[in-house]
Amino acid sequence: MESTARVSDMERALADVPILDGHTHLVGGRLGARGLHDILLYHMAVSDLYAAGCPNGARLTQYPDWPNEHEAHARIEEALPYLKRARNTSIAWGTRIILRDLYDWHDEITADNWKSLDARVRERADDRRWHREVARRAGIRRFCTELVRREDGRDDDILHYALEWAFFTRCQWGEFDTALYELERCWGNPPSVASPIGTDSRPPTGRVIHTLDDVHAAVDWYVDQIPVDEILSMATHISTDIDLSTVSPAEMEQALARRSQAVPAERDTYASYINEVFLSAFEELRSCRASWRILAVGRVLDGRYNAGAGETLKRKTASLGMGGVKHVKCNIDVPWLAAGPNMFYFYPDRIFVVSWKQVAVCTYESLSVGARLTRFIETDGVPSDSQVVGHTWRFVNKNGSPDRRFKDNRQIPIAQYEELKLSSAQGIQELYHFSRVGRGESFANSLSQLSRYGQSSARVSVGRGVRT
Repeated sequence: MESTARVSDMERALADVPILDGHTHLVGGRLGARGLHDILLYHMAVSDLYAAGCPNGARLTQYPDWPNEHEAHARIEEALPYLKRARNTSIAWGTRIILRDLYDWHDEITADNWKSLDARVRERADDRRWHREVARRAGIRRFCTELVRREDGRDDDILHYALEWAFFTRCQWGEFDTALYELERCWGNPPSVASPIGTDSRPPTGRVIHTLDDVHAAVDWYVDQIPVDEILSMATHISTDIDLSTVSPAEMEQALARRSQAVPAERDTYASYINEVFLSAFEELRSCRASWRILAVGRVLDGRYNAGAGETLKRKTASLGMGGVKHVKCNIDVPWLAAGPNMFYFYPDRIFVVSWKQVAVCTYESLSVGARLTRFIETDGVPSDSQVVGHTWRFVNKNGSPDRRFKDNRQIPIAQYEELKLSSAQGIQELYHFSRVGRGESFANSLSQLSRYGQSSARVSVGRGVRT
């Protein structure tokens, strides 16, 4: 009796623990099952049914497309005779719980009653209150799904996002160069959906890897496209068929030369080398530990009482990322910077400045962008990706020595940051600091490339002068 009570207490306590569901395929704005096929023929259930003898082991039409009613119904009818054979799997057990608790279905699914159950599921497919109620009952506070399934962002309050774009360590049936193809389909493109499993054809890619330099260029592109500010995690597949090992550049070059005759040995080489290059590049992902918007600059009359600084800066943590202006149609996400009540969106042919419900346009021709090094007396702690280039004192003499009249005169580091300045004749005057040198210059160069893409001529100045 005591043991039973303890189990009940544990179950109640566990039920109160908020849950983050770390891996789903939910679609923003369409969180509910679209029909019985979304529950009964989830791709892992399809694998179980195929192992039980069902003739079709392929996944249903995958996102961004959807199975039509004819496909969904045909696949359900095909699977019905095999449900009993797979009923002892964990997927089947979970399916029965879902149908019982969410749709009040307690019967065995048969050829005579499945359409009634399908109609019951479809009835709640677009009931957003019901979707939230399901999450509440399950104790799930947040779900993680693929970034490309974000749609219009209406469910951002309960969705986190993962990047599932390329899988360098996954096998595909009948292929031995999958790692190379996965990299090629991403090279030169923005993040998109992952390649489907088990297809009989591969769409052509815009770029093809021939050399070792191509591999590194493609990986660099891939890493640069990772939207680190928008995702919680990255997902991958690791196939147990692949023998991962340390591969030298020379071995990779030799394997590239044998691509047209690739066998499992080349497959292992491609996957091992590309995965290691990717992981190394990701560790060096060009991102700043800190960035600030400079709100005001003031002159210091007596630097001895301000750590020797010639001016003081009022700053605030900067907000920046990738996205777009609502109601502006574009097939790519663009960089944005927040500037107080204003948001700057850098589109290929122009800059949109959004302030509340007002929108203005700035051309690249009228924009001046400058990037340069700056030294900052850092009293709030130096970010880990910054370089300390000197030290000063809270109270300092003109010769740089500490002023001994002050008892608690502490030493303060001088950090080297990068400064980015945006200005225009229309009144744009913005100043930013980045903790990692190169980020501002990279952004300035990106604006230059955007302007050329949009057939404008931005005046971009990238200097290495140091602001003192």
